[in-house]
Amino acid sequence: MAAARHRVSALDPPLGVRDLAAALILLGLIVVMFWPMAVMRAVPVPNDLFTSDLHYAHVPFRVLMADALRAGHLPFWTPLVYAGYPLLADAAAGTFFPLNWLFVVLPWPAALDLQFILTFWLAALFTYLYGRTLGLARGACLVAGIAFSLSGFFIGHLRHPNLINAALLLPAMLAVIEAALRTGRRAYWLWLAPAFALQVFAGGLPVVYVTLVGLAGYLALRLTVLHGPAGIGARERPPFSRRVALTHAAWAVGSLLLGAALAAVQILPMAELARVSERARGLSAETAAFGALPLRDLRMFLYPYWNGDPGRDTYAGRVFWENCAYLGLFPLLAGLAAIPVLWRRARIVPLLAVGLAAAVVLALGPHTPLFDFARRVLPGFVAFRFSQRFLLWAILALCVLAAAALTALLSRLRGWRRALVLAAVIGVTFLDLWHLQRRQVPVVPISEWARPPATAEALSHHTSGLRVYSLAAEESFQTAYRGAGGWQGDLSPYVEQRALLQPNSNALYGFASPAGYADLTPLGPARVWGSSLQPGLVRRLMTAGLGAEIAVGPPLQRLLDAWSVGTVLSFAALRGDVFPAGRVGWAELYVNPTALPRARIASQPRVGPDDAVLAELAAGTWDPARTVLLSASLREVERLGWGGEGTARITADEPTRVVVEAHVSGPAWLVLADTWYPGWRADVNGKPARIHRANLCQRAVHLPAGDHTVTFRYHATAYRRGLAISLTALAFWLAALLITTRRR
Repeated sequence: MAAARHRVSALDPPLGVRDLAAALILLGLIVVMFWPMAVMRAVPVPNDLFTSDLHYAHVPFRVLMADALRAGHLPFWTPLVYAGYPLLADAAAGTFFPLNWLFVVLPWPAALDLQFILTFWLAALFTYLYGRTLGLARGACLVAGIAFSLSGFFIGHLRHPNLINAALLLPAMLAVIEAALRTGRRAYWLWLAPAFALQVFAGGLPVVYVTLVGLAGYLALRLTVLHGPAGIGARERPPFSRRVALTHAAWAVGSLLLGAALAAVQILPMAELARVSERARGLSAETAAFGALPLRDLRMFLYPYWNGDPGRDTYAGRVFWENCAYLGLFPLLAGLAAIPVLWRRARIVPLLAVGLAAAVVLALGPHTPLFDFARRVLPGFVAFRFSQRFLLWAILALCVLAAAALTALLSRLRGWRRALVLAAVIGVTFLDLWHLQRRQVPVVPISEWARPPATAEALSHHTSGLRVYSLAAEESFQTAYRGAGGWQGDLSPYVEQRALLQPNSNALYGFASPAGYADLTPLGPARVWGSSLQPGLVRRLMTAGLGAEIAVGPPLQRLLDAWSVGTVLSFAALRGDVFPAGRVGWAELYVNPTALPRARIASQPRVGPDDAVLAELAAGTWDPARTVLLSASLREVERLGWGGEGTARITADEPTRVVVEAHVSGPAWLVLADTWYPGWRADVNGKPARIHRANLCQRAVHLPAGDHTVTFRYHATAYRRGLAISLTALAFWLAALLITTRRR
């Protein structure tokens, strides 16, 4: 009879008015925690290693995405960063994630604030629901939700909205799994598919990977040695059935695969971008281990500022927000106490204890032998940095363990004693997190941060359709950090440094740049202009001159000319062929009089492998006005011929379509100083023509003598294939849901 009752509902007792009240309490606490953002008076301005990931990567991409959707089309391509970038293919842009659609209907500061409120609330709510599926007390689940959503992972990764948007779905997926196991209803398994698809759409790929690795272990233990009811007091344990375990495993794997199919519209374009990105061959062991959790930072579970506070410029480690897993002192101690006390009373306790231990060991990275083993054994492990993100599982495990301990305690109390203890625990947990975590969320009034910097107006008089580039922008951000003494004092230096227009903030004001800032950067632009993983050629060329002024020598000047950079912003004074045009706030403004147009005719090709092309770019011995460096075969170039002179003019310029009118006196090469990418196709006078990779990452088309109309079009083939798969998967999911519901 008891087993039969457990099959009635995933929750015991089922969700009701009191659960709705719990959801409202969680929302109220989140609003109190982030009050300036909740009333949309301020935006968070968290720091990062050398820039602001939030404001110079994620916000511009979401604004560009929203602009495209408001214009009635998807953001397949943006010409404003990296001299052209496949925005939809970058999952971090979150084109298909519903919370990001707030940017379509609201001004971006309001959309950002509202998205954060909803993100933290949903993280708390889904954790609450996960605890309820385990049969834990409502009040205990409230504590778990508060601790998880306001933990170091979520507060620290406020600068990475794609990561926390993906992370909030982890407890939701676990709630679905436990509901399916507890009730035996196959319809619950089907809900795992859209949950996983949404996690992919959120764009936090490291969290998606951490989730999959953790789910594999969770399901393996849950279906075998720890099968049966998982809640406290569920002493009856049905005999192990291999058939039942395999059935559940098949439904779980099938649902995750179906979720991947639902997300194919994002996965296929992303895979296309990944194949030509700098991550295509994985990361070196040194890069992957960068900033790994040191053993001493395990003390931050007890007190987040044990090793210093980055908000006061006193943290002694590398990456505070990756290492800090603080979830409140009570949830930590209660969670640890639950392991020995409840080990035999609830099967979820040993499961979460194993998950906690495994997550901490993986987070320690190269500090344990398991790191090298994981790099060899786990598929895809070599493509990600910051193994600390496995701490997400550790935090969730401790939060639920704490809820289990509190449930056991509350079961011994009645009446006002129970209510008093519960109110005290909720209050202490929230106030603890409010006091210690709030300082990691610096905010600036929207009126100050959303106002365009003075350089935006100044550049409008100088760009004339050419690109803008910021030199030494990273130094400006570090100067702001040091000048503010972290971010818990006067934040005006952060407001002032915006004048440097760090990538991708230039896109907010409609200016194009050859540089950018993205997780998945095509290899060519990354090698020239740099990325989050490498400094790039430009950075190396200017490093020797950092100081009072930067010397713009021939190699750097050639790059600026070849990529049509007409205006340069610099944190330091420049010396070279660029002309000073005045100082605007923190930025020195320079005009480049020798910048070449985006479309031009090159009469002299040089052929070589990528490394040779990069070496020639670094030497600066080529003339970009006449010479094109081709990554092609010498035999093919000799067959096509060269030597002609001519002119080229862009007559139509759209994100996914560029038309060039050209006249050449003999065989020559049309060079378009836009990023080469597999999706682009060209035709010359209506006939298909091959796009050659030029100058490492630009486009070139060979032209015979005469007048020509050359049309470049972006064909989102990967998107169309992914859309077909996603629509098919959606139809299959709806049909399966209908069938399983009717059978029930």
